[in-house]
Amino acid sequence: MHPQHPVIPICSTLLLTAIGCCSFGNNATALKYDLSITRTSYGVPHIEASTIGGAAYGVAYAYAQDNLCLLADQLLTVRGERSKYLGPDLPIQPGSTITNLDNDFFFHHVLDEASLTAIYANLSDPAQQMLDGYVAGYNRFLRDRTSAVATSCDNAAWVKPMSRLDMYRLMSDKAILSGLSNYVTAIAQAAPPTAAPLSKAKMALSPAATANLFDRALNSGPQLGSNAYGLGSDATENGSGLLLGNPHFPWSTTNRFYQMHLTVPGQFDVMGASLGGFPLVNIGFNKDIAWSHTVSTGRRFTLFELTLQNGTNYVFDGVVKPLLQKTVSVEVLRPDGSLETRTRQLYASHHGPILVAPGLGWTNTKAFAIKDVNLENSRLIEQWLRMSQAKSVDDIKQALLGINGLPWVNTIAADRNGKALYADISATPYVTKTKLASCATSPLAQAFLSKRLFVLDGSTRNCEWDVDPNTNRPNYPAGQMPAMIRNDYVANSNESAWLANPNQLNDNLPLIIGDSTKEQSHRTRMAFTQITDRLTGNDGKVGNRFNLGNLEEVFFDARSYSAELLTDSLVNLCRANPISTATSGNSVNLTEACNTLAAWSKRMNFDAVGVPVFREFWRSARNLPNLWTTPFAPADPIRTPRGLNSTDATVSTALLRMLADSVEKLAANNIALSAPLRSIQYVGAASLKLPLDGGDEFEGTFNKMTPAAGLTPVGYTPIVYGSSYIQAVTFDGNGPVARGILTYSQSTNPASPYYSDQTAVYSSGRWVTLPFKAADIAAATIGSKISLRE
Repeated sequence: MHPQHPVIPICSTLLLTAIGCCSFGNNATALKYDLSITRTSYGVPHIEASTIGGAAYGVAYAYAQDNLCLLADQLLTVRGERSKYLGPDLPIQPGSTITNLDNDFFFHHVLDEASLTAIYANLSDPAQQMLDGYVAGYNRFLRDRTSAVATSCDNAAWVKPMSRLDMYRLMSDKAILSGLSNYVTAIAQAAPPTAAPLSKAKMALSPAATANLFDRALNSGPQLGSNAYGLGSDATENGSGLLLGNPHFPWSTTNRFYQMHLTVPGQFDVMGASLGGFPLVNIGFNKDIAWSHTVSTGRRFTLFELTLQNGTNYVFDGVVKPLLQKTVSVEVLRPDGSLETRTRQLYASHHGPILVAPGLGWTNTKAFAIKDVNLENSRLIEQWLRMSQAKSVDDIKQALLGINGLPWVNTIAADRNGKALYADISATPYVTKTKLASCATSPLAQAFLSKRLFVLDGSTRNCEWDVDPNTNRPNYPAGQMPAMIRNDYVANSNESAWLANPNQLNDNLPLIIGDSTKEQSHRTRMAFTQITDRLTGNDGKVGNRFNLGNLEEVFFDARSYSAELLTDSLVNLCRANPISTATSGNSVNLTEACNTLAAWSKRMNFDAVGVPVFREFWRSARNLPNLWTTPFAPADPIRTPRGLNSTDATVSTALLRMLADSVEKLAANNIALSAPLRSIQYVGAASLKLPLDGGDEFEGTFNKMTPAAGLTPVGYTPIVYGSSYIQAVTFDGNGPVARGILTYSQSTNPASPYYSDQTAVYSSGRWVTLPFKAADIAAATIGSKISLRE
């Protein structure tokens, strides 16, 4: 029996007094918002509204029902008020290196009210209606909420109404996720040399060391990723398109997905999921089209190397200009409960804010500014609104070309006509290879180029980003960005647009969009191998085309490409050398580990035995030089490199040592070599221990699951990011046919019935039907419909 969702009376005396909008008869006040919310199994809200603003109102209301504290906490972040309510020294979230105080200075500096108001001044009317509707819906929930479902933020002073400016902040925060958000501390703590003299160690770093550190910092946190298949008529049993969307996103923060179905007559009827705080579907489907996104390799920012005079003046086109100085104030909670105001002087050039990082110091003669193309990208809502209204992959492509508002993702889509689309048409700095040749010439810039990072000369307008004459924006022209429509298939697993189909390689990518002829990740190679094996009938399943059922089976097969590449050779090596010396100096008998690997299915599914032995071995061994006998070949990107180089004495000795290290590591953590994956990879504890299949990025598993801290005595738990909202969608004569799951469930509130219900289903190795048609919604309805008017 499904739990009842709270039913809220709409036209009570209290609400009549509070909002003055519920009345009856001929004198009824005109309504701005008129909508209903129907919940189906697992708490998915189906929102029907008379206007698009009303749909956004419903999204905010439903989301707050399930995730009030999460959204209120994010508002605290983007308002720059964490120090005011929570104190200055705590990290903004567990595990983060960003303090509340640095967070607050960053947001007051970069997303101040004047800048945001200017950025969003030209929003389209529909986009503004959605933002205003979301604000109204959230604030309505705050007025309506009762204690029916307790939350961790009950009575917290920081849970307060939001404004249109807050929505601007939330949208911009999402937009800069792949740019400025990576450098919060570096920007918030940047100070002139007279205020904060650089240490000799920071000043002495070589260009190569600086580039390495900057690259490492960019990739040090959990990396957003995804898989997606767009399968066309040549690859499906029914001749219609079939989409698989499998984003790998955090299991915490408002970058979790939230499921919804939005219907506005004459506007859209779309189901899918959005990131928390977003007013419409980001990944989803309607009756004709389904789409997903993967994180693109495109860079969203560049640095500018400034030539300074006297530390706070910079030279531009031969003219000495003062850096833009801003006095930023933050309210801070003292230990005694009182407030104090702390102030910093923060700086920017016309390019963007000044940052200070190891090797990127601020001296009297040099500093570095960062420019993010998405800081002024206010087109996100309009972009996804147009995509929600599309009827074909051609419509999706035209929406991308016309708006170019996606911030940092590729698009993969399939339609009912059997067409499949791949496109990396997203906001990207207009920096050409020609520009780089003339403007990225310093030793530091050259070192950064080796990491596909960009430092431009900030002293001349000749090195400013180019401007697209069609849009008057410094974005790479959408018409010059990679896209293809095919009848067979397209796929992406976070490698560049060079390889979306091995029969149509894109060898001329602009460097700022991605690398061409680059060795592919094992996850990407697994993704394409699964498609090839299905279409050639070599995966052990019936037939040689995809349908919803066998696509779900392929997903839960949890094959490891890394294991398929080398396990057999590794077993032969360890059987020939059953005793090895570990890094510790101990002699280790490898017989049990070798036998375990020999019996292993090379899969990372629930009952697989052998995963931890391989995982801890490969975590180290993957970085060995000279590992493969057949090197990478651009003409054969899926199958190369390959062949474990186990006949090389240096390589074989290292492999055996690392296998011995794996045995010792498992013993130290009291993990049996024969432990099935379900016993050591899970979420929850005690009676709510839910096993999860899949593997981490380095293992080449399609279904990605990343634990917080690698192996511990309690196993691989908790999961911090990986498979999140999964949807598989095809079409029949009546509309979309969809299955999917939200791996971590709808709500972050442990008291909610929707806190782990989908996680339990996912833990059983299956997806569920996503009800889109009216009859399916009616059959799956739980609780009572909520009607909201204002």
